[in-house]
Amino acid sequence: MFIKPDRRGRKTPRKLLPEPRDALIDFILSHDATESHYRRARSGCKKYFDSNISMRQMWSEFVRENPYLIATSLKSKNKGPIIGFSTFRNIFNRKLKDVLSFRKFRVDTCQECDKCKNRLDKLRSLNNRSSKQDDEIHDLITHRSLHLRESEVRFASLRYDVSVLETKVHCMYSEIARG
Repeated sequence: MFIKPDRRGRKTPRKLLPEPRDALIDFILSHDATESHYRRARSGCKKYFDSNISMRQMWSEFVRENPYLIATSLKSKNKGPIIGFSTFRNIFNRKLKDVLSFRKFRVDTCQECDKCKNRLDKLRSLNNRSSKQDDEIHDLITHRSLHLRESEVRFASLRYDVSVLETKVHCMYSEIARG
């Protein structure tokens, strides 16, 4: 005689269909994210969402825009918003966590970059730009990229100086210990 195991408290996992998962990923990627300024070398290609948006707000917006999305193959479960917040969070953490982040990034821009960005935004917002203004936009973009490369070189030099100083201090303490 065979006794079936107790199934109380065990849910059958719902398999998310690929179309809603892809729609969710596309929705997340459609939001603007910015690159860290001074920490580009360390963060690689990771981008950060603005601090005024949270994961829960983004999920709520997705649910509002897709109220009848059929997310699972189970017909009885396809009523209302199917993708719950935990599913949203799990998909984000599995697929997008390495390239996007909801945490606040530090305000780490210099005055030169801020001034350049503000001028670029102002010029780009103009409807009828002259060729002189287009040239200024091109010059500002070039200036900004050169400035960012220069800052990377300076930070690399600073790291080198700190490592050389640590080596000298270590050698000095070794000589004092020997005696």
